[in-house]
Amino acid sequence: MSKAKTVKPAEKVTEEKVALFSTNNLFWNEVGKLSIGYNIVSAENAEKWLRHKAVRKATPEEVAKAYGV
Repeated sequence: MSKAKTVKPAEKVTEEKVALFSTNNLFWNEVGKLSIGYNIVSAENAEKWLRHKAVRKATPEEVAKAYGV
């Protein structure tokens, strides 16, 4: 009699996300693109985007107010 192997569901890895506000449409080959307004990006990409003068970090309250929540 063989033992049945129990398979655990794969744990979801939740990547930390950051809200950014961009005053321009931007594109960066290694990082991606941002549209004018609010954008949600990974924490890793946020570090890179925050070096650009047209990008700033947005607070959760600010984003909620902009979307009427």
